[in-house]
Amino acid sequence: MACRRFTVCVEGNIGCGKSSFIRHFANKLPGYLNVLEEPVAQWTSLNNNNLLGMMYSDPKRWCTAFQAYVMLTMSDGHSSSRGASAPPVTLLERSLHSACRVFVENLHMQSLMDSMDYHILMEWYNLWVSDQTYDIDVIIYLRAKPSVCLERVKKRNRSEECDLSLELLEQLHQLHEDWLINHKFGCPSTRVVVLDAEQDFDSLMAVYDREVLPILRDFAGEPAVNGSAESGETDKENKPNSLVARLGVSP
Repeated sequence: MACRRFTVCVEGNIGCGKSSFIRHFANKLPGYLNVLEEPVAQWTSLNNNNLLGMMYSDPKRWCTAFQAYVMLTMSDGHSSSRGASAPPVTLLERSLHSACRVFVENLHMQSLMDSMDYHILMEWYNLWVSDQTYDIDVIIYLRAKPSVCLERVKKRNRSEECDLSLELLEQLHQLHEDWLINHKFGCPSTRVVVLDAEQDFDSLMAVYDREVLPILRDFAGEPAVNGSAESGETDKENKPNSLVARLGVSP
C-alpha cells in the first residue's frame, strides 16, 4: 500500500459546487492530498488571451482550440498525480475524461464543433487514455439540477459566464447522466459515488464528510479520528473490511 497512489475525481455540471468540495477536503487532509483545481487561470491567460472568454463569446470559432487546450492542461494534472513525490491521493476537479465525454461531445452534438475536429480530439483522447496514467480510482459525481447550477453560477458572477444559459446546463447535465449514470460512453473508474449537491452549504459539507472523507482517509492511510487509530490498528493490512477492499480497488 505504501507505493500505491490513488486518483479521485470530482465531476459535475458547471456551478454544482466542485471548487467548494475540493477546497473543503484540502483543508481537512493537508499533506495527504495532491489537490488540483480546474486550471481556469491558464485558460483565461494563454499568451495574454482569455481563451475561455473567447470560447463563450464565439464558440463556433474557438471551441476546438479551447477544448484542445483544456485536454492538454487536464493531461498535465493527471500526470502530476503519479509523480514520485506526489501525496498518496490526488483529488482532481474534473478530468480528461469529462473534457471529452461531456464538453467535446456536447459541442459536436450542438453543431458548434466540426466533425473533423471532433474526431481528431477523440483520437487524441483515445491515445491518452490507453496509458494508465489517466486511470481514475473513484469518481465523485456532484449531482444537481441545471436550475440550481444556474443560480449558483449567477451568484459567483464569473465574467466569462455572464451569458450562460439554462439550455446549455441542461445539455451538460444530460451528458453527465449518460456518462456516469447510464454508462453510455463507458466509465473510467471502478466506482462512481453519486451525491445530492442541491443542499445548503453546511448540509453539503456534512454529507461530504460522511460519504467521502472515509474514502480519502482510507486511500491516504490516515487513521480515522474516532476509528481504529484509538485501538492502535493503523495498518491497512489489519483492516480486511477497509474501504479500499469494499470499493473494489486493487492496492
